[in-house]
Amino acid sequence: MQCGAGLAALGFAVTGLVQAGPVESQSLVGFAQSARALAAGTRAAGLLVPAFRTPPRHADAVRTIRKLPGGAVVAVRVRGRSRSDVVRDMVEGVVQANALDGEAAVRLRATLLEALLGRPQTDHSAAA
Repeated sequence: MQCGAGLAALGFAVTGLVQAGPVESQSLVGFAQSARALAAGTRAAGLLVPAFRTPPRHADAVRTIRKLPGGAVVAVRVRGRSRSDVVRDMVEGVVQANALDGEAAVRLRATLLEALLGRPQTDHSAAA
């Protein structure tokens, strides 16, 4: 017996599959895929891998970083933002969680952004 048919037999109306909006669900899938890829790249570089979550606890924030005794948590807003902006914030979270600055931060940003976005990053604002 199919689930829908069983529910209908019990008196529940079944109208079809419930779907989240395609843009939002794809954004969340992309966020999860980016988090896994960032974790792998960060681990390969011998650095601390932060936890990633969405959305940030603070309603006005697009990115927050909490440093806890067990590691850092990077929270990034996904809704209404481009994949590129979300990935940049996630990468910056990795940089901040590892307290990198200078040339090490620039190299890590460039490497992770190129790996995730698939093209060399020439935007110098990513290094700011």
